[in-house]
Amino acid sequence: MRRAGLVLAGIGALAAAPAFGQQYGAPAPGAAAPAPGAAAAPAAPGGATGPAAPETRVPGLPTGIGIPGQVVLPPGGGAPPSFDLRNPNEIIGFQLQLSAQQEEILTDNARGTANGGTLSAGSNGIVTTSGTGKKVGDLISRTTPILTAFDRTPRLEFGLNYSPSYEKFLNATDQDRFDNTLTATGTAQLWQEHLSLSASASVSRQFINNQGAITPGNQFTNNNQTDVETYTVSPVYTQRFGSFATGRLQYLLGSTSSGVLASTLQNTVQASLASGPDFGALFWQGSLLDSESSQGSTPNAGQLINGVVTPTASANTSQRTAQLSSAYALNHTVSLLSGIGYDDIENGTLGGNIKGPFGDFGIGLAGSRLSLTLLYNLRYNGQFASAQGSYAITPRLLLSGSYNESITTTQNQLINNTAGLGLTPTGNFINSATQQNFNPVNSSFGINSGLGNSIFHEKLGQLALNGTHDRNVYALTLQTETRTSGTANFNESDVTITGSYDREISPSTHYNLSLGFIATDQRSPASTSTDTYNATTGFTYKLAETVTATASYSFIYRTSSQAGQTTSDNQLLLGLRKDF
Repeated sequence: MRRAGLVLAGIGALAAAPAFGQQYGAPAPGAAAPAPGAAAAPAAPGGATGPAAPETRVPGLPTGIGIPGQVVLPPGGGAPPSFDLRNPNEIIGFQLQLSAQQEEILTDNARGTANGGTLSAGSNGIVTTSGTGKKVGDLISRTTPILTAFDRTPRLEFGLNYSPSYEKFLNATDQDRFDNTLTATGTAQLWQEHLSLSASASVSRQFINNQGAITPGNQFTNNNQTDVETYTVSPVYTQRFGSFATGRLQYLLGSTSSGVLASTLQNTVQASLASGPDFGALFWQGSLLDSESSQGSTPNAGQLINGVVTPTASANTSQRTAQLSSAYALNHTVSLLSGIGYDDIENGTLGGNIKGPFGDFGIGLAGSRLSLTLLYNLRYNGQFASAQGSYAITPRLLLSGSYNESITTTQNQLINNTAGLGLTPTGNFINSATQQNFNPVNSSFGINSGLGNSIFHEKLGQLALNGTHDRNVYALTLQTETRTSGTANFNESDVTITGSYDREISPSTHYNLSLGFIATDQRSPASTSTDTYNATTGFTYKLAETVTATASYSFIYRTSSQAGQTTSDNQLLLGLRKDF
């Protein structure tokens, strides 16, 4: 019974508990929530209605993470998906949905201008203003065709959402643009129980620096946005050696590119061997990892792109890690965790390679409502505590939290986020590690808030509350993140608070409200601080079975320690969507 819940880690997960982590360092137990105003991945009709209760598992081995503290690759392999015929919203077989959406947006600040003029964000993280402080109002028409496809069979899971859009400005015609948005993931069982192939893709428009020009939803600021394209593919071979052990061999190929960072190609191979039922209450796993990330030249290095000076320096990253981890279940509730390993991380911007042994030890608790892992880590030339846990306050109210540290680059984060793209049985795109809506960027700082192509030390903590009650769905997230890089002379931290509420007023009408706050503090290379508040409220109304109308109001206000960079925007949106 104890062994039945073990999650094989090292290169992913067993069966129903896929996992992924930071490529450089311990797995991120809680990726950053979408920045306030960022759009969540589109969901298929009939999405999840509330948090799930914790699964039965071996004490101290949380679902989807295996032994904490290890280096893991994105999910791959595992048993074929199982179908619950009692859930009418669960996707079985192939589904195709075509839609068209038209939105009219009235804004009083189409360019995100601050009171001191137009904002521009430099590659060193310093935001400057130019011109006058006059805001420009405008009416924007946005046309978006939407293609959504899903397929779930015993040997295939596939999901795709493609929504290109065109924005036409009535006055500021120089802001007109065409955007591509793509989210796709799939896993195929090529050789049942042995060989699988996973692939994911993400194309989106992202803000560059959260201290640069912004608008509600970050929709119109051409001088602080860039297109980000990330693709991954990962074959996995699994071999079971009876009841003694299970071995896995996984290869990951990932690439990412944008206009403000060097394009990166990542090749990673990881092999692992994990104990089977023969070992009773003892679970052990050994893994070897070899990863190479090659950064190319930065496009138009030193030139202005969307108002940002792109970085000129780039550096390749390599990591070789060997690790042996174990968990011993004292009883059904408590287990002892420990691990040892050896890291060799090299990067020209690291300011001294990380090379040497590391270790961790701690305790795990598990029950019908509780899952908690606490570890003390000696790694990355320092010491830190990490934690991950969840508690089901009620069957429909879940509290979860995490804290961890890692050594990584922005490009590797983008690749790992996309490789960890998951699909729920009801068709929602999620982050496989956090089970939250998928967001291509796991940081509130933006694609390039001044770090550029440098490697950095990240400290990330998150606390989330998700629940449903009657016809109400609500969520609250608190996140803190710190990034430091000695060679880049960079030190930045932020605190992000987001909340959302949705109520079904009637079968055809929904009310929604979202609130957000970000406090950003940059200590070097320049001392700056900003506080950003935003709110969106509105209604959706089902005019007919295939026609939905939307009306919403959004507001954003930001103060800054730098003179002339205070900004406030108002936005009114009216939309109509037709499903075919």
